[in-house]
Amino acid sequence: MGKIAIYTRLSSAKQAAEDRYSLAVQKEKCIYYLKSQGYKEEDMIFFEDAGISGTTIEQRDELKELLRQIQEPDSDIEGICCYDLSRISRSISHTLDIFKLLKENQLKLYTVDGAFQGDINSQTSKIMISIHSMLNELFIDQLRERVKAGLEKSVEAGNYYGGPAPYGYRYEFYSTNQQENKDFK
Repeated sequence: MGKIAIYTRLSSAKQAAEDRYSLAVQKEKCIYYLKSQGYKEEDMIFFEDAGISGTTIEQRDELKELLRQIQEPDSDIEGICCYDLSRISRSISHTLDIFKLLKENQLKLYTVDGAFQGDINSQTSKIMISIHSMLNELFIDQLRERVKAGLEKSVEAGNYYGGPAPYGYRYEFYSTNQQENKDFK
């Protein structure tokens, strides 16, 4: 049996605080799942990106390293395991590119949620990767829309958001600093 790569990722500190998404929990669940599939812990190698969005690959050094390693001619990595497909990517195009890379290198894909159980060459796997990647991208698009709507509502209510307080103000419900405010007016 070759090596199996476990990839874990968190987008934010908020996710780290949630027990079901912490890097440690993702890693633990992947190890448990892979042991049930016959892998030994000494055959597992770990790649972890913390505090990085799943919408891009550019800033995810560990994922890039994993993808580099699986393309090496003498690579002994035979598959990847992650908590769920959204940990690899929330972008349809990136997910499909990675899926293609896995197929070209005859690798397996395992997810703890059970959506992928090794073989990715079946028609079912092709359909599942498409559905999951579309849902993952839809989630992030909806999240962006909700955040934007919340920020717009906050601005309409007279609140200031983003960056340091404007000159003449401080963060106390936007009370004015009279000394600085004289210069501003």
